[in-house]
Amino acid sequence: MSAYSRVVQGRARLLAVAAILVALVSATTALVSVMSGEAGPQWPPTAPAEVLPESEGATGDLPAPDFERVTAVGFARASSSLAEALDNVPFAPRLPGHIPGGLSLERFYLTTSAANEGTLELYYTTPVTHPPSPRPALHVWQTNRKHQAEEPAQKPTQGGSFVVAGNTWRYWLLPYPQPDGSVLELYAAEATMADGVSLSVDIRVGHDPTDAEREQWLSEIFRVIETLAPVTP
Repeated sequence: MSAYSRVVQGRARLLAVAAILVALVSATTALVSVMSGEAGPQWPPTAPAEVLPESEGATGDLPAPDFERVTAVGFARASSSLAEALDNVPFAPRLPGHIPGGLSLERFYLTTSAANEGTLELYYTTPVTHPPSPRPALHVWQTNRKHQAEEPAQKPTQGGSFVVAGNTWRYWLLPYPQPDGSVLELYAAEATMADGVSLSVDIRVGHDPTDAEREQWLSEIFRVIETLAPVTP
């Protein structure tokens, strides 16, 4: 083989390797986009440049390695899939009998492990508007895994406790400063039931809310909690 032929073959091999690398990078980029949720709406629902509070209950231990996860996103799919998913929850899940006006189930996540432990998250909100604006939102998190209740990482501006059906709930008003100078406020409450199921409920109050709006949404989260009822087979 001549020197020229060897050079030609070498360049062909380099081009082939480069094509493979480009394909791998493209595939990886697509996978990252899917995993990052770019194809669907963010949760909690946000407006542009809005700073998100971390999900209540997200500070617990990670699921055991042997676990299954069921996800349904979208108003129609979430509502139609929830009943079937509830049959696989390894504890008596609680569903709210009262949901603030205009909100509907937008998504849920169910994680179960071989140890008969599970976590269920329910997200209620309103459809996206155009242009995008902050949406009201309700989040109900629950698990039968051993869960150590913790004080909120965000310093609350209000707090207290109340009793529903013999269970003591603690609640807080949590402020989240935004890049535009406003403050997003969120009410959060948590309790552990007699059967060992821990629950956390949070609801958006809004940006720079008035006292009347705070009172309204505190009343709403109380009503949600008062109507939480276990679903039995």
